[in-house]
Amino acid sequence: MGREEAFTRLVRKVRPGFRIDFRERVGDDLMAWLFSLADVFISTSRFEGGNSPPLEIMACGIPVVVYRALWNEDFIVNQGNTKNALMSRGTDEFLGIL
Repeated sequence: MGREEAFTRLVRKVRPGFRIDFRERVGDDLMAWLFSLADVFISTSRFEGGNSPPLEIMACGIPVVVYRALWNEDFIVNQGNTKNALMSRGTDEFLGIL
């Protein structure tokens, strides 16, 4: 079972009708359109430096859920963006937020 399927199964245990789409290597125009469709953006990456997708989607007014990590704390807590973002410490907390 791949990571995407495993994540989808975990989420569907909590929210059976929740729609999840996994996309890779999309252009800027498609990315902006996809962002506009989202109710929430979840970044499950623990090890990205300069994690820019959450910044980009927050600029569109879409709430984000990210791992609690120094780079995420910098742009969420230190820049005063706590109204539009939640930080998680792990998978169980992610599922609780959903």
